[in-house]
Amino acid sequence: KTSFDRWYSRKTDLILPRSKNLQKALFEFLTISKPYDKIMRRKKVQKCMATEKRNSLLKTFLCENLFTDDIQFSYEKLGENTKDLLGLEKHEDLAVLIEMLKTEIQYKSVNSVTKDD
Repeated sequence: KTSFDRWYSRKTDLILPRSKNLQKALFEFLTISKPYDKIMRRKKVQKCMATEKRNSLLKTFLCENLFTDDIQFSYEKLGENTKDLLGLEKHEDLAVLIEMLKTEIQYKSVNSVTKDD
């Protein structure tokens, strides 16, 4: 799909095309003047930042908790945002979530690691 198709589609959350040239052409076509285009660009950046923040939160959660031995300590260490995002109310919820993740994730053995120069 083209950037315009992704922007136009009601099923996607993309507010603006990624390319500044396409954004400019779109604003000219829709006769959107200067202050409004900045507002629209800011909204897009805020949405992207929220998604990146959520992804970072989940990545940190997995790195710190997936192979933990002390569920109670891990639960107490979690921030409120993470607990709310994952719907965790007590440490037993965390234990169930970790077990579910371990059964769903397909692990691959790493036999050796090499560094390319």
